[in-house]
Amino acid sequence: MKRIWIIIVVVIAAFVGIYFGLKKTNTNAVSSKATGSFEEYTIKPIHLTDTVSVMGRLSVPDDKRYEVRPYISGVVSKVFVEEGQRVKKGDILAELDDKAERLNYLEAKSNYENAFLGSSKQFIEQRKLELAIAEDNLSHTRITSPIDGKVYYLNVREGDRVGVSTTMFVIVDDSELLLKTSVDEVDYSKVKLGQPALITLDAFEGKYLSGKITKISPEAVTTGGLTTIPIEITVMKTNRKDGRIGMSDPGNDMGGKAGSPWVDKVVPGLSADGEIVAANAANVLAVPVEALGYEGNKPFVLKKDEDGQGTKTYVDVGLTTDEYVEIISGLREGDVIFIKYSKSALQKNKPGIIIKKMRGIVPPKGK
Repeated sequence: MKRIWIIIVVVIAAFVGIYFGLKKTNTNAVSSKATGSFEEYTIKPIHLTDTVSVMGRLSVPDDKRYEVRPYISGVVSKVFVEEGQRVKKGDILAELDDKAERLNYLEAKSNYENAFLGSSKQFIEQRKLELAIAEDNLSHTRITSPIDGKVYYLNVREGDRVGVSTTMFVIVDDSELLLKTSVDEVDYSKVKLGQPALITLDAFEGKYLSGKITKISPEAVTTGGLTTIPIEITVMKTNRKDGRIGMSDPGNDMGGKAGSPWVDKVVPGLSADGEIVAANAANVLAVPVEALGYEGNKPFVLKKDEDGQGTKTYVDVGLTTDEYVEIISGLREGDVIFIKYSKSALQKNKPGIIIKKMRGIVPPKGK
């Protein structure tokens, strides 16, 4: 009987051993599947920028477009400019036949000079006024530009008769253009008046201009189920003392310069894409968004310890972009963290981060 009990105990022990052995094997398999292959990242300071993307077409602000009309009626005797030509304020654009006005001026001048020969003071003042009017009419036979700008529209030829309501020229101050666009309602809280924007143009690949938000509509617009907020971005072509276009980085010649041939070819109607700089942080520690885990509302990362294992480390976060999260506390420069990435994410070559392939499994440890 005693021998039978010994056999029973041995059999039970064998079954228990097999059960826990299988359970342990299954646990390791789950751990391997859960942790997978991790990447090792060394943290360095980087420049974080959170942007909002917009698109639209360039246009001319209404207050930068000037229609040039004559002050007097007459016949065009000479046109001095062509469409697309740049002009300065005061440049003569055209002349009207001035024979009648010149004759009137000479007669008025003679009458004024003769009025001093025994005429009353009142009569002299009258002749003086007549001379001023004749002189003014003569000067108005020269049609001049009211501003520095470009001739966008020419509506007359030599020999045409014009009146005070005839638009002879349209002169545009195109040192600034306008990008009328809109932002999605999910980005609305990010945008503010005065925020800078980087403007790229399909017509000039690899080059850019700078701008800033100058108007945000007080009312949203819903079209086809999509709700957006209209905004306006003023695009500057010559806005820095050194002649460089706004947001050019030192040593980078991708941005335009005042007077650059390509900049002068930037005209209203061109398609434009904008990146509004909603937030900016220079030389900050940050981790890719894939690095963060959450325990409740507490963010953490897997920090490499002295044994090469991943230790759960809680962090405080700041600015968040599509790719990075600023780390305010919890990590230092040079710390290494483990991140599990998809293959496509690894091909992005994120700046400021050193990527090193890890072999095997790095199971996280609780802190």
